[in-house]
Amino acid sequence: MKLNQNLLTKIYCNLAISLALGLSLLTPKIILADQTNTFLNNGIHFYGKSTTRDQLGSEYLIFEVKNNQLTGLFYMPSSEFNCFYGKVNQDNISLSILDPYDNNIYPYSIALENSSPLASQGENLVKNLGLSGYHRIDNYNESDLQMLNICQGELADKI
Repeated sequence: MKLNQNLLTKIYCNLAISLALGLSLLTPKIILADQTNTFLNNGIHFYGKSTTRDQLGSEYLIFEVKNNQLTGLFYMPSSEFNCFYGKVNQDNISLSILDPYDNNIYPYSIALENSSPLASQGENLVKNLGLSGYHRIDNYNESDLQMLNICQGELADKI
């Protein structure tokens, strides 16, 4: 009986250790608020007030993000465009818009909103964000990129 009791004790101990290790793997990590990253991914982003491109009277913006800094432009089809530079903040993008006529700079901001559920990136949570009041459009074209390049050239000394 003593042998069976020792064997049972070992089995229970191993079971308890296995259970504890298994539960620790299943327990979600506690993530502090400051470990949640909010960002627009590095790269080129194209948004419009309309869900499709080239709608007369609809406003569009195309910009490039590099490490939470951005340069880009607002435009309406068959009209002028306004270059801007700015920064991606926790809950908005803050922009400085260059007036094409008098070269004055005007501040402007656009709120960020969740465009997808939270995702994990390493030990941090990541929110994929979009622009409030705008629809993401995936198909920018060569003309959009040419205007973006013009703005990046004009704003190179300001960023």
